[in-house]
Amino acid sequence: MPSNRAPNAALRHLVREADIKYEALATRVNALGIQYGLALRYDKTSVSHWIRGTAPAGIVPLLICRVLAERLRRTVHPTDAGFAPTGTNEAEAGLAYHPSLASTVKEIELLRRYDMERREFLRSSTYASAAVVAASGHWLDRPPDPPATRTATSPRVGTPDVTRVRATLTAFQDLDVAHGGGHTRPLALHYLRSVLDLHDGNYTETTGRALRRATAELLIAIGLMSYDVGHHQAAQRYLIQATRMAQAADDPPLGARALTILSHQALHLGQPAHAVELARRARNGAPRATPGAKAVFHVFEARAHSGTGDIPAAEAAIKRAEHHFARARPDDEPDWTRTYTRAELAGEIAWTYRDLGLPAQTRRYAAEAAAHPATMLRAHGFNHALLATTALQDNDIELACAHGRTALHHAAQVMSDRVQDSVHDVLTRLRPHAAHPRVKDLADEFTAAFPHR
Repeated sequence: MPSNRAPNAALRHLVREADIKYEALATRVNALGIQYGLALRYDKTSVSHWIRGTAPAGIVPLLICRVLAERLRRTVHPTDAGFAPTGTNEAEAGLAYHPSLASTVKEIELLRRYDMERREFLRSSTYASAAVVAASGHWLDRPPDPPATRTATSPRVGTPDVTRVRATLTAFQDLDVAHGGGHTRPLALHYLRSVLDLHDGNYTETTGRALRRATAELLIAIGLMSYDVGHHQAAQRYLIQATRMAQAADDPPLGARALTILSHQALHLGQPAHAVELARRARNGAPRATPGAKAVFHVFEARAHSGTGDIPAAEAAIKRAEHHFARARPDDEPDWTRTYTRAELAGEIAWTYRDLGLPAQTRRYAAEAAAHPATMLRAHGFNHALLATTALQDNDIELACAHGRTALHHAAQVMSDRVQDSVHDVLTRLRPHAAHPRVKDLADEFTAAFPHR
């Protein structure tokens, strides 16, 4: 049937003027998309469709204009290319590392607003390595921020306001570990708006630093929730802004914490070299951190090394993590490390050994990780998935299926894509044994619980 759309004469004219072949234009658009976390698959046929009047979705018109601008050596706006006006900040929302706090707050609100509007690019699972590495470099190299005091005609912000933020943050974190990021994330996004408003208030140096620190921790929590539900681009952007806010709070260990999560995510997305680089930057950027914080930095570095198969480096990092954890004293630790338990540390070490193919060490630490409180369903789901794959390394199919079933039971009770992924990974590893009755039963149960997978 003929299209009802009018041909895009403006775009056709610019493509001819730029003297660029359709295939080359599509290839360059795809490459630019990677920088913004988009897995685009356009080809010369796609360009033909655009010229015939089919408008690409999302930020793609901006990317097309950027390619044409590179060729023509002048600015090309979407309207110049026959597209509807598009917000020029959308693609970069949350990626910028601003020099001023005021600009940072505006950047975070722009990201939050796009997130609330369910912009598709924030749900991408691609890894925007250039933006993350650039942000970590800014975090390492930028000079200290000016004093946090703010004198204005705005309402007074004091210690009680920050105390309420911290109490709400703790409630969100408790909900997250019990029910998963999918349950808690929408609540945290709504609340973030109220916290950002406090930065426009009138406050002292002490209150200002405390507010920035609490905001950074909230951003880290939202980043973790986003990671948990598979919104990887959103997670990266919240964590980038968390490093900036932690710097504004003059809290290097807190910024390093955000980088360790970015490292963990890079490993999850198949970028182990970037994971190692980010973990090392986190450790090097907070040399005066408390023992508990250093334990976290080193164990996440061990996780990163497991992705590259570097057993000596991973075991050296594990040794340092255990050394620092043994020296930690809860009363001397910041809030975010005070609740980091031995079970959590053991869980990360167990996953490290699992990925290194060392089942005996994996079982030892997985047994310690099982000490999580019963309410931490997500953690127990991860741990049983870990034990399932470890049993499979020992060729114990019955035990692997038993742990896999327990992991599936926990996964069904929390809104966490990561736990679902861990159970799906168990099933993938069990495929060579698909004829085994227990394996078939487990696969059927997973399909019934998660029919969309």
